[in-house]
Parts: sequence; C-alpha cells; structure tokens
Amino acid sequence: MNRTIQDMRANLNKLERTRDRSAPVRDPRRIREIKARIRASGCDSRQQVTRQRSLAVPPASKRRDKVIVREGTRRVKPREKVSNAAGVRSKIIAPPPADSFRTMCVRLCDGYYFPMSFSTGPEYFERDKQACSAMCPAAETKLYYHRVPGEESEAMISLEGEAYTALPNAFLYRKRAQDKTDSSCTCGTPVTLANLPTEEKAPLELSAIPTPAERPDAFADPESQMDLQTGLSKGAVRELTGAVTHGKVRSSSEGNREVRVVGPQFLPDPEGAIDLRSPDRRNGR
Repeated sequence: MNRTIQDMRANLNKLERTRDRSAPVRDPRRIREIKARIRASGCDSRQQVTRQRSLAVPPASKRRDKVIVREGTRRVKPREKVSNAAGVRSKIIAPPPADSFRTMCVRLCDGYYFPMSFSTGPEYFERDKQACSAMCPAAETKLYYHRVPGEESEAMISLEGEAYTALPNAFLYRKRAQDKTDSSCTCGTPVTLANLPTEEKAPLELSAIPTPAERPDAFADPESQMDLQTGLSKGAVRELTGAVTHGKVRSSSEGNREVRVVGPQFLPDPEGAIDLRSPDRRNGR
C-alpha cells in the first residue's frame, strides 16, 4: 500500500514539472512593448458610446403649454396630454367658437319648446324671434338660447337674460297627460306664404261677350300679320281709292285741284319712239 502511494506522489511531481515547463514565461520587456504599441494606435483612450435616439419616442419639447382665454368662454387648454405605447405626445383640441348658439322657441302657456336654429350667432336672434312667432301664432311665445356644445336645453336663457327654469310654466307640458291637453294652449296653423290672406278683387263686369280673335298664321310674313290685325284688305283699299278708270279726271281731297289718273300704259307711241340703233336719224331724211 505504501509502495503505491509513493509511486503516485512521484507521478504527481513529474506532472507538475511538465506543467511548469509548458507554461509561458512572463517577460516584462515584452509587456512594455505591447503597451507602447497600444498607446501609439490610440487604443488606450476610453471609447465614447453614442446612443441613437429612438424615432418612436419624440424628444421632449422645451415649449410649455399655454392657456387661451376668450371672453365669454371657460378656460380651455389647447393641448391635452395623451399616453400611448410609443410615448407621450400632445393632442391639439380646438376650443369651441364663442358665438355658437342654439335658439329655442318657447310657448309660455305650458313651457313647450322646439328648436329654431341649431348653430347660429347673436346677429340672427331677431330673425329667429320673428320665425318663432310665425310658427306658433295662436299662443304667446318667447325666444331662448343656449351655447353649443357644452350646455343642455334646460340651461337656456331668454334674450333679456331670464332663465327658462324661472318661468311659472316651465316643463308644464311634461306633467300634463296627453288626454288632458289644454285646447287653448296650442300653436295653431303656422303662418306661411301659402295661407297668407290675399286681396279680393272686384269681379270684371262685361257689357258684351268679346269675340275671340283668330289665331295668326305662324308662317305668315310680318306685313301680312299687320294687315290682318289692322283690318286692311283689298276691299278696304278699293273703298279708299275709289273705282277710277284711265284718262278720267276726279277732284282731289286736298283743295280744288284736278288730278289726272295715269294708267298702266306708259310707253310712247311707236311712231314717235326713238330708234336706239340709229339715234342720229332725223325726220327730214
């Protein structure tokens, strides 16, 4: 047993010596040479790591959110923070216009109301007031309005600034049953152009039945149409001129002058005619 232990120790010592011979020798000169080359190449400085910003996340803005305040409106922030998976971004919300109103026509006898304009301005209130009276002529009405969006119809006020809820008959129409409606509290027939009263004209009295005129010929010339309208015909012309024969003399209507009527024969006698072929011919030859 002891023999075996001694052999094993001898083998271990042999292996350790072999290991020491195979291990590299630490040469200080070689180490200094390697470090000098590293410094000459600039590899000994600290490396600067540039981090690339993700495009999904926008950079934080230095601009602060502002608050826009308009007269007659509540304070509204034009930007609202919205969170999403990519990051935080700003969502622009436009404030409602200050002159957007809904006008309501209110029947004062029971508080019933119906809309006139869904989105209008104060410059059209007078127009809606007149239209309200025309839509409900049988009852007393009043024009109310409220802002849109943001307010309900129950928050409407009159043109004088009185709230609808201050009316004695506010929402009375909701409390009445349908079979117990007040017949005196109705709007009646709206006033429209179709049912406006018209002026009655006196009937036209005729002493005789007029004779219908003959329809003019569409293909006739303008002179013939004028002759037909004025009653000018051959017989009328004959009566005006009279039956005049050739060579006779009749008195003129203008003064006492005698006028000879010339007939259709206007050429001279053949014996006294001039020969156009021989214009120099004389009677003595």
